[in-house]
Amino acid sequence: AGAVCKVLKHKRSEVRIAALQALANIAPPSAEVVLANIGAALDDREVPVRDEARATIARLVPNEVERVVAMACARLLNGRAEVRLAALKKLANEAPIGHDRAVRAICTCVLDKSKGLRLEAMAALPNVAHQGDARAVAAAIACLKDSRIEARVAVLRAIPRLAPGRHEGAMAAVSELLLDRQTKQEAQTVLRMLSQADAADDYSALGALPGDARDGAGARCAGGAEASEDFSSP
Repeated sequence: AGAVCKVLKHKRSEVRIAALQALANIAPPSAEVVLANIGAALDDREVPVRDEARATIARLVPNEVERVVAMACARLLNGRAEVRLAALKKLANEAPIGHDRAVRAICTCVLDKSKGLRLEAMAALPNVAHQGDARAVAAAIACLKDSRIEARVAVLRAIPRLAPGRHEGAMAAVSELLLDRQTKQEAQTVLRMLSQADAADDYSALGALPGDARDGAGARCAGGAEASEDFSSP
């Protein structure tokens, strides 16, 4: 499959289409590298190649919800800035809560070099990860060192939804922000919330949290989302 993926960069569109058709027959659906390469083809300059890329993912991932997640994750690795942001929003709105591939992809974006993408990922993470997910908590703690005040505040507001009550690592990381005059008040509020066993039960002290207005978030569960594959074409 790796050798076929290299052909996806061929200058002739018919060769790229043939490579996609081959991948549909030989690639395992769980292969992240393969899906990433197909994701690049989703934004190909030629419409027939883009159509074939969608068809290839549909054959590799026949389940509709899983397919939407796979396409979004692929575009997070290969898309332009605006495409990656749209993919993050797609995951935040439609990925089943606790979906492993979606959580892993968003955690990676939390630490991305793009400041805008980091901020959007931090807003999306509590909507997809279960509270107590070790990967999500670790990513949030790492992002507390972000240079932008709005990013640090976004993380602070997300942590009570990600870290279980009395989580030592989260409390220690948030405590460091007590020395930051820009985040001191938020940090104090979050520490009070984390000191309780049911830290995520009351967000009112923090005001509106990232993603709280998301429609239907509480109704989603693994395999039960009504997914949409409507991604913007270039």
